[in-house]
Amino acid sequence: FQAETFATFLYFGDLTAYKKDLEEQLSILENEYDYNSVLDNIITIQAASGQYDLAKKQLDFLGKNIDGDRALMHLAVKDASKDRIENAVRVANKSLDRISPRYPKFETLRQFFHLVELLGEKQKKTQAFQLIAKCPKEENQIIAKAFLAKGLGDKSLLKKAAEAASVLEKDRNYPLKEIGILAARMDAIDLAEWCVNQMDTISFNQNPISVLTKMTKVTKDKHYLSLAIDKIDQIPIRAISGYADALIQITLTAVELELDEEETIQLLNLINQLNPEYRIKFHLRLLKIPSQRYYMAYY
Repeated sequence: FQAETFATFLYFGDLTAYKKDLEEQLSILENEYDYNSVLDNIITIQAASGQYDLAKKQLDFLGKNIDGDRALMHLAVKDASKDRIENAVRVANKSLDRISPRYPKFETLRQFFHLVELLGEKQKKTQAFQLIAKCPKEENQIIAKAFLAKGLGDKSLLKKAAEAASVLEKDRNYPLKEIGILAARMDAIDLAEWCVNQMDTISFNQNPISVLTKMTKVTKDKHYLSLAIDKIDQIPIRAISGYADALIQITLTAVELELDEEETIQLLNLINQLNPEYRIKFHLRLLKIPSQRYYMAYY
C-alpha cells in the first residue's frame, strides 16, 4: 500500500528523474514483477490523463521492463483523435504485440474498441481491419468490428457482427451485449432487441440489462425497462455483483427518464437492501442526473 501511495504521488512526475528514489521506496515489494507492475500502472495513468509526451518518453525509457500495452493503446487513441493516423496505427500495433493472447487486459481492449470507432469515423476502414485481425480472441474481433460499424455509421456491418456473435460456441453474451448497446445507440432498435433474444441464460455480468436500459433511453418506451426488470429475477442468487449492477442500471434509467414514480420508489427500496458498497455506487451515479434531488430527498 505504501508503495502504491508513493507511486500515486509521483504519477505526474518524470520517472526517469525519480528512478533511484522510486526504486528505494518500492524495495518493500516482494519481487521485480510487483515493482514493474507499479511502474506500468503509473505510466498508464499518465497516458490516460493526457500526458502524451511524458508517457511516451517513459515508455521508451523503460523498454521491455513493463507490459505497456494499456499505455500504448491510450496513446494510439490520442494520435487518432488528432488525425495522426499513421502514428496511431503504429503505436496500436506495438500495443497488440505486447498484449497477452489468452488474457488481454480489459482496459487495453476498451481503448482498442475506442480507437477502431475513431478510425471508422475518419473513414480509415482498411487500417481498422488490419488492426482487428491482430486482436486476440474471436469475440473481441467481433466487438471491434461492431465499434468500427458504429464509427462508419454502417448498420449492415453491425448486423454482420451480431450474426457472427450469435453463433459463437461460448462467451457469446459479452459480444451480443456490446453489439446490442451499439445498435441502440445507432437507433437500430430491432437489431438491439434481436441481440437480447439471442443471449444465453443470464450470466454473472454479461446480461441483457445494459442493452434494454439503453433501448429504453433511446426510445423512451417503458416496455423495455419492464423487460429489464423481469430479467433481474433470472440472475443467479450467487451473482450478487451482477444483480446489484443490473438493479443500479435499471433504477438510474427509471430516475433519469421519470417514467413511473411508484415503480421508481419500489426500485429505490430494493437499492436500500443492497450492501453498502453498492448503495454508495448507486448514489455516486445518481448525482450525475439533474432530477436526482427529489430522489435524494427520499433517502
